Amino acid sequence: PASAPPPPQALEALPTPPPPPPPPLPPGGFPEEPQMTQLTPRVVQQMPTKEVADLDYMNLADRLKHYGLREKKVDGDGNCQFRSLSDQLFGTTDRHPEVRRMAISQLRAKRELYD
Repeated sequence: PASAPPPPQALEALPTPPPPPPPPLPPGGFPEEPQMTQLTPRVVQQMPTKEVADLDYMNLADRLKHYGLREKKVDGDGNCQFRSLSDQLFGTTDRHPEVRRMAISQLRAKRELYD
């Protein structure tokens, strides 16, 4: 006689594979001109306590979880913003030098928008 399959709780869920990376950007950069928002910088008057910062971090984790998202740690080597963008655009942090070059190219080409 064949043995019975294990109960459902004993089965491990297979991880969902990541989506394929998006296609590379065209040589000229982004296909559409980004919409600029006028922002007013604010100076932090008082640094939050560790307890407040921890609570804020937990709130972020809860908000991400609500949308089925999670934080992904990237190397904090001074390229973290570019690594994060690379991960979102291409599915890997390895293309962060390319993202950095694109960002610098955009800043130089549209300098008047960022001064």
